Amino acid sequence: MNLKIFSPFLLSFAIVVFATACSKSDDLWLMKQNCIGCHNLVPVCVSLGTKNAKDWKITIESMKRAGAKIQNPDIDKIADFLSRQKPDSADFCK
Repeated sequence: MNLKIFSPFLLSFAIVVFATACSKSDDLWLMKQNCIGCHNLVPVCVSLGTKNAKDWKITIESMKRAGAKIQNPDIDKIADFLSRQKPDSADFCK
């Protein structure tokens, strides 16, 4: 096998995997930083699988009005992250 041809493919694949992993961990960090400041994750975990991104956004905006220090650009990121989590498989709920 010619490594000169194969190496760019591996590098591209590694970059995509790394970027995906960083994005997921960044979203998790963002959610934890903004939610744990006011409450534990129990209310978040109980609601997983019951809300879509729009519903999470409404909830997060309500938390912000109640005093949570959430930056506006982060609201959609957190809402999207939470809407993709499955109730029984979110590691942060275990």
